[in-house]
Amino acid sequence: MLEGSVARLGVEKAPYAKVIDRERELGALVVVEGDDAGQHGLWPVAPKDIRPMREVRREYATRALQLHAGNYTVTARALGIAVNTLKAYLAGE
Repeated sequence: MLEGSVARLGVEKAPYAKVIDRERELGALVVVEGDDAGQHGLWPVAPKDIRPMREVRREYATRALQLHAGNYTVTARALGIAVNTLKAYLAGE
């Protein structure tokens, strides 16, 4: 999977630190620090930050679909799920 990201960024022979920096520039990685980290990051930092999986799946699927320009087939393939499953996640099921 990392190889695909590296190829997409056009930095096949770059050190991984540069690849990560490039991903951040492109907006694919969101680094949130401080008190808001649990509310905006994928990983909860405190029990109060834990959200229902349904909500997390919906948000993740929505972002993946945005990154794939609304193409359901490509998005589902990237996530390793069926298109019907992607649509269910987007519907909050």
